[in-house]
Amino acid sequence: MNGSSFIPNWALLQSFASVAAHGSLSAAARASKTSQPTLSRHISTLEQALGYRVLRRTAGGIDLTPEGAKLAAQVSKMSEVAAGLGQVSEGTSLKGTVRISASQIVATYILPVILS
Repeated sequence: MNGSSFIPNWALLQSFASVAAHGSLSAAARASKTSQPTLSRHISTLEQALGYRVLRRTAGGIDLTPEGAKLAAQVSKMSEVAAGLGQVSEGTSLKGTVRISASQIVATYILPVILS
């Protein structure tokens, strides 16, 4: 990274990780159930924000640049930590009152169907 404390948006990093893991935009799009243009836009935004290229597009797919390989290793660690946080929160239960504000029509005709 270029020495700054900039932390990219997690969605951009997840898109990068998916492309890096699958080796192509099309395979990553299928795996992440998103579109190739979205992934491509995420990668471009990430590269612009970081100030360096993370992927090299080739005839055979995608190759990581040396900087991209370092970033992929860090994103992998971040993903492991994020997954661990999800496991920690699984044991907790939420309690409390939920209040919903709605118009009379929504409260009468729509919310009962949604909440049942």
